[in-house]
Amino acid sequence: MTSLSGLSQSQPRNAIIVTIQRESKQLRKLEFENRELKCALEDYQFVLELIMSKYRQQTTQLIKVEKVEIGSHSIQLDQNQQLINGLTNKVCEMANVMNKAILIDETNALKEQELMAQLKLENKALRDLLLVARTSGSLNQVSDVNKTE
Repeated sequence: MTSLSGLSQSQPRNAIIVTIQRESKQLRKLEFENRELKCALEDYQFVLELIMSKYRQQTTQLIKVEKVEIGSHSIQLDQNQQLINGLTNKVCEMANVMNKAILIDETNALKEQELMAQLKLENKALRDLLLVARTSGSLNQVSDVNKTE
C-alpha cells in the first residue's frame, strides 16, 4: 500500500487531473464523433432503402411491360399464324380447283380424240363407199339423175 501511495504521491495531483481532463475531452470528442457516425449510418441506410425501393418499383414495372409486350407479341404471332393458315387453305382450294380443271380438260381432250378417231373412221368408211360406188358405176348414175333434175 505504501508503495502504491508512494507512486501516486510521486506524480503530482495536478498532472493526474490534467491527464484525466485531456482523456475526458478525447472521450467527449469520440462520443460526439460516434453520434455523428451513427447519424451518417442511419442516413446511408435510409438512402439505400429508398434506392432499393425505387429499384424494386422499376424492376416490377419492367416485368409488367415485358409481360404486356410478350402478350402482344404472342397475339401478333397468333394473328400471323391464322393468316398463314387461311392463305394455306386458299392455296389448297385453288390447287383442288386446278386439279379438277385439269381432269375436265383431260376428259374433254380424250373425248375430242375419240370423236376425231370416230370421224376419221367414218370418213375412211365413206371414202371406201365412195370408191366402191365409183368403181361399180352407181355414182355416175346418181350424178346423171341429179344433173337431169
